[in-house]
Amino acid sequence: MPKGGWNVGVGIERGGASPSSRYSKGLDSIVNETYNSNMTNYKSIKGFTLAEVLITLGIIGIVAALTIPTLVSNYQEKQTVVKLNTTYNIIHEALRLMVVEEGTVDKWGSDSFERMEKLKEMLPKYVKIDKFCTTYEEGCKARYYKDRFTNTNLGEWANSNLDGRGVSLFRLSNGASVHIHPSSASHCNRDMSLAKRYGSDKTDCGYMRIDVNASSGPNVYDKDTFLFFILRDGILPAGSGRETVWASSFDAMCLGNDLRGNSGNGTCAGWVIYNKNMDYLHCPEKLGWDKSKSCKN
Repeated sequence: MPKGGWNVGVGIERGGASPSSRYSKGLDSIVNETYNSNMTNYKSIKGFTLAEVLITLGIIGIVAALTIPTLVSNYQEKQTVVKLNTTYNIIHEALRLMVVEEGTVDKWGSDSFERMEKLKEMLPKYVKIDKFCTTYEEGCKARYYKDRFTNTNLGEWANSNLDGRGVSLFRLSNGASVHIHPSSASHCNRDMSLAKRYGSDKTDCGYMRIDVNASSGPNVYDKDTFLFFILRDGILPAGSGRETVWASSFDAMCLGNDLRGNSGNGTCAGWVIYNKNMDYLHCPEKLGWDKSKSCKN
């Protein structure tokens, strides 16, 4: 063997480092350079200051405070529209079936009390009633209802008005309550076809109020409680487009243009049933049966 050892190709040389050792040192150098570079870039990134975070959170809070109540209110109104239409259709179709089998409402008795008493007796046959109520404590109806324009109570409904002759108060499975009452009208001779052309004209056979959430709030006329007229062959929502009676007029009562010291009293029912919105709460100046049918139009 030669003195000093053999040289094998470009491999291990006498007194020199192996290729793997040189490779390892080179790799360490690259890793260190990369780490130092990344640390330099990381140190150059600036975070948010506490003041900036607080300002951002404050802006988010303000936006939420402005938008969330509107979103909740819009949702509640849509739910009211759906439930009122559903409840109206249930009672209206039931009455139409009664008329087919029992004759028109004007034939059910000699006065409104007899006719509404007959209606009360027949209801369970045609309507799936969750519960009949005779007192406030049973939860079908609130003790007080408020005027939408003045936010004042309109007086207490005596319990005698909940279970009197011809009176029926009941709750449906959807949570809505229906209060049917005899009418003070002297005649019961208007049918749906005439009413849609000329209004109820104080010839209703009886009337009913639908409260979409029974005794739960807000218990305000035209927000959760609505008025309907029982005619010879159907049920007409108060405040319908052709209504000629001042006390049931959409413009005078629902929009509040001619209240004469009265309340709206549920006369926005026709608007909710036919136009499927409660925009009279938001842009009454734009609305009318011969004007816009929503705030968006």
